[in-house]
Amino acid sequence: MDSMYIDYQTSHLPECRAGGPDITFHYDAADHKIYYFGTTTKVTEETIWNMLENVDYKRAWFEPYIPENFYVSDAGSYPTLSWSHSSTDADSVTAYEIFRAEGHFGFFSQIDEVSATTTSYIDYDYVTGRSIKLSYKIRAKNGSVVSQFTDVQFVYGDLYKEADLKLNYEFALNQNYPNPFNPVTTINYSIPNQSFVSLKVYDTLGKEVAVLVNEEKISGNYKVEFNAETLPSGIYLYTITAGEYSDTKKLLLIK
Repeated sequence: MDSMYIDYQTSHLPECRAGGPDITFHYDAADHKIYYFGTTTKVTEETIWNMLENVDYKRAWFEPYIPENFYVSDAGSYPTLSWSHSSTDADSVTAYEIFRAEGHFGFFSQIDEVSATTTSYIDYDYVTGRSIKLSYKIRAKNGSVVSQFTDVQFVYGDLYKEADLKLNYEFALNQNYPNPFNPVTTINYSIPNQSFVSLKVYDTLGKEVAVLVNEEKISGNYKVEFNAETLPSGIYLYTITAGEYSDTKKLLLIK
């Protein structure tokens, strides 16, 4: 428990000596309250403020703590950022600011601001790839006061989403290769516009045995690997659904 005291500098009140100060303030960390205790019963000069018991503490304009566990993933179609709120109970956050730099020597600039309850962000400006280094960092915000930045995380991307959409693609589900296979094979597909893509594998009885794709994709060519290590030999079907488009092909697993 932290404390402070006030000793009135007046001619008719004693100094803070053996008798103690005129007013003592205590901050109780257990219940986050401020308490005061007075040793005097009459103070004619106290009208310069109002004394209140059990005063709640205020967090407005305090510098927030740095967000924790910041990470950027390129596992999906777009760079995906994730983080955690500070584990400090006394932290106060009103928003998070997201910064990005393009290239190996790019300058950071703010690309977005998200609410205090948000702990993830997808950067739809780029698709994941290999040609452009994309660096990210974030910081917490409390009103107009900001925290220090997180450490920088980076992934690689290929094209702006807008540029990629200008390319002409057609719906296609290609035959897997190799076929027959054991136990890994590759499936290529393409979609002409952004849509939710589902690519699943079934046995001949119609039972779903694998989900290869189940997410939003922009237009483009894609490939995905299917590992059938845990499945028995036999004929399987793989089906793609993207918007109104659907197609099914066979593959043969021989062990």
